[in-house]
Amino acid sequence: LPVYCSFGNVEKRLFSDLNIRVQKYLPIGSVKLGMAMSKEHTSSHMHADICFISSYRAEKKYSKGRDVWINRRIEDIDQLLFLHSIKFARRSNLSVRVLGKAREDEWQRLEMIHYEKLADGFPFEYVRTDNEFREYESYYGLLSSGLSISCGSTLGFEGLSAGKKVLFGATMDVNFIDDWGVRHYYSDMPQLISLQQNSFEHFSCKVEYLRDISLDEFLEITSSYACQIMNQSPIGKPHEILHQKLEHHLSQNPVLDGHIQ
Repeated sequence: LPVYCSFGNVEKRLFSDLNIRVQKYLPIGSVKLGMAMSKEHTSSHMHADICFISSYRAEKKYSKGRDVWINRRIEDIDQLLFLHSIKFARRSNLSVRVLGKAREDEWQRLEMIHYEKLADGFPFEYVRTDNEFREYESYYGLLSSGLSISCGSTLGFEGLSAGKKVLFGATMDVNFIDDWGVRHYYSDMPQLISLQQNSFEHFSCKVEYLRDISLDEFLEITSSYACQIMNQSPIGKPHEILHQKLEHHLSQNPVLDGHIQ
């Protein structure tokens, strides 16, 4: 590969293990997160105490070629995390927001029905995101929330890199992390932000501690790890860096630049 733009340095270790060579490796972070956090984008979301990042695939029954066992295990963990989140919120009188995974109307409808059944009457806000009119809604919902709960969504890692408190649940099953093939992303994860057990008691203790700990303390523990997963450049936002790199590349290739213009 000539140039590879990645979220962070963790992919560099992954590439090395897979013997994939890259001429230039650029850990620029998340382009979409950077755009969502830029001045020209604004959020209308109110604060939510608990933000649940969905990993539910409403379309899974109609998909082919998926690893059925892996997807079923993700769904099991996702469901348990949501039930724990609702139980905790009900007990503590907290507001809940669900960031939908589905991008099309029909799958969003089924996804919302899925969580409504699990919530058993407890109210929550369902945030819809699509690729046309609501492209950044999941980021806005995340950034305007308190603590986020995620099985292992990329959005959770993006939130962590943006300085948000996030708790990951996939780690409750160590064997699953290896079977899923994501060991590189979890090997250095602080225990503060990972579940080691599947019980509600363990979940509750983690959530209470994360809600109580100051943001400064949280960042002191997690920022080094977060930067490895999702880089935050001091010289500009990811989309700005990518734009500069593309401009420079095109300036070195006048023929290509002329065709694009």
